[in-house]
Amino acid sequence: MRPARRLKVVVDAGNGVAGTYAPELLRRLGCEVVELFCESDGRFPTTCPTRGPRDDARPPGEGAGGGRRPRIAYDGDADRVGVVDERGAATRRT
Repeated sequence: MRPARRLKVVVDAGNGVAGTYAPELLRRLGCEVVELFCESDGRFPTTCPTRGPRDDARPPGEGAGGGRRPRIAYDGDADRVGVVDERGAATRRT
């Protein structure tokens, strides 16, 4: 499976388990990935592991104006995911 165009996405793993596989998986699918909090750290210094993913996570330098990238955010154990499009609208949350 390959996207029709090379997607540029931000992956926010919330210092949880998704950081160990999600960025590489998306790269193998042909995406350009910006990692945000993808270092696995059981202390979860950037988020609460029992809450759902944050929809507003943006890498440094990416403002609220134009130039946003789609974002995929996971909770601590990666059993929930939030997807936000380049306009900032949540497209799916499970």
